[in-house]
Amino acid sequence: MDTSVPTSETLAQQQAQQHPSSVSGGPQLRSRVTVVCAECKRLKLKCDRRTPCGSCTKRDAVARCIYSAAAAEKVFV
Repeated sequence: MDTSVPTSETLAQQQAQQHPSSVSGGPQLRSRVTVVCAECKRLKLKCDRRTPCGSCTKRDAVARCIYSAAAAEKVFV
């Protein structure tokens, strides 16, 4: 019969076996494609996803209204 006191390492191993999601850092996050332009994302503005978008046109930031390649594939305006 083992009468040794459980160490924190042994307790962590036992918890990992019981709750595997706690070891991996919690629930998995979904990867999302950003569909807004870079400037609207940076400033957290509403983007209408046009080229150039209304927010960038209004703020005279047409040169910074850039969409990622993945956004162009994902959304057709």
